[in-house]
Amino acid sequence: MISSPSDSTGTPIPSWVDTLARAGHSAPSADNSQPWRFAWIEGQLLVTFDESRHAGGLGRHHPAVQMAMGAVIENMVQTAVATGQDIANWELRYRSSDDGPYLIVPAPQQPLPTNEPPEWILNRHTNRGALGRDRLPDELAPGLNALAEGSLSTRVYDDNRRVDELARLVQAASEIRFQTEEVHSWLSASLRFTAAEVERGEGLDADTLVLPPGGKQLLRFVSDWRRMAMLNKLYAYKLFALVEKMQFRKCGAVVVIAGGAEGASSWITAGRLMERAWLLLNRSGISVHPYYVVPDTFYRLKAGLVPSHLRVKAREITAATRALLEMNDETPFMVMRVGVASRSPKLAKRLPLSAVVSKLG
Repeated sequence: MISSPSDSTGTPIPSWVDTLARAGHSAPSADNSQPWRFAWIEGQLLVTFDESRHAGGLGRHHPAVQMAMGAVIENMVQTAVATGQDIANWELRYRSSDDGPYLIVPAPQQPLPTNEPPEWILNRHTNRGALGRDRLPDELAPGLNALAEGSLSTRVYDDNRRVDELARLVQAASEIRFQTEEVHSWLSASLRFTAAEVERGEGLDADTLVLPPGGKQLLRFVSDWRRMAMLNKLYAYKLFALVEKMQFRKCGAVVVIAGGAEGASSWITAGRLMERAWLLLNRSGISVHPYYVVPDTFYRLKAGLVPSHLRVKAREITAATRALLEMNDETPFMVMRVGVASRSPKLAKRLPLSAVVSKLG
């Protein structure tokens, strides 16, 4: 007999909560941080930011967290539609000043026809390996370019010249990243090197990064900012950024989520669009590797978080990105390199569902 799923307290989880929570829990997040919690009470399911697990991390208002929450919402919406649920009375909350739930879902009126989320949601994955440089199938690009939500849209860039130019901008933005202690510390804290660390089910498994020989050991060595700062005097940041550029170029196209306006609503919407495009690509046999470093440069520059001696370079990157992608005053929210992979990736582990689902009251 198969036992019913339970939350962290051992309380059985209703089947409709289990289905939607599993779909949401399959969403991508910055460095596999999984910052969400699914809290249920009689007749309602709430999607919230997990303060207990992420109080010392990026924080609920960081754009990367907002996009992850948008991806959670998109997975849950697609699951509801696929299982015949009415989403008209779902309550989405996009206000950045609101510390309450991002989404409130009432219990369905009828039992779901299946307890399984769609396969295309459960099978979504990241592939950081080399991707073929062949262009996307002719029938796929128009569908991607048609994806839009509010003032945001999805754009496909598949000419090699533009991909190569964008790779140079990724390199320049990465040079800033590798010289910024705050960003370095966050990324280092996210890395998982040992089998025991990986088994915890959160964080970034170093083996999923597809590093060159010796790369894992070097990454572990420089995870201490004092060592990185020392090596940066010998221009180590340029070497690391060059590796990023070479990796980024190995793709068939670049998909960008961009648009006007910023704030929580835009970032959450961007997360929904990112996930929508990602699911479509994976279902079509196309691998995806998200690159946040250029959008993060836009965000950090506007927020005053770029070190003063690097701000001129950051401004040059943002101006060059807008010119290259013909974006005028729009903002890139996410950049993804995509293409056909020659190898299947090692998949990141997840926290057990019981760790992210709980009953209120």
